[in-house]
Amino acid sequence: MTTEKGGRLRITGPAWAVFAAVLGAGLTWTAAALAAAAGLSLPRFPLAASVLLAVFAVALLVVGLLARRRLRQWKPSVAVPLLALGKTAVWVGAALFGGYVVIILHSLRLSAEFPRERFISAIIAAVAAGVLVSAGYIIQHACRIPPDDQDNSGSD
Repeated sequence: MTTEKGGRLRITGPAWAVFAAVLGAGLTWTAAALAAAAGLSLPRFPLAASVLLAVFAVALLVVGLLARRRLRQWKPSVAVPLLALGKTAVWVGAALFGGYVVIILHSLRLSAEFPRERFISAIIAAVAAGVLVSAGYIIQHACRIPPDDQDNSGSD
């Protein structure tokens, strides 16, 4: 699913990111429905957690932009972990985005306590999750190595 012939990793396709977002939304919606059925409300989401996610997403975006410029100078031992980080950022960011969109929609229709705080925190987190997905794709594209027949010469 994630490798091509020759053992190379592929970039995460947009369909997989949409799948992760739908999965995150479905799990969050199910949890919210179960909580409502039990007479519970959604937990409060600290604004600091959303801001921290945003800081991490921006930091990863900076790493991706720097990688685009300098990766050609790096060894594959540096590129492979960056690629794994990019793939993880896409999957996690998409799942978080889906979950936070459900929380935003849930906050709009509920008359629960702290709806404004929950709504603002969820908006910041959803935007940060979107930036995380973008950063993941930038890193993955920066780590692409064109097929090279010289690599198969057995020099490694």
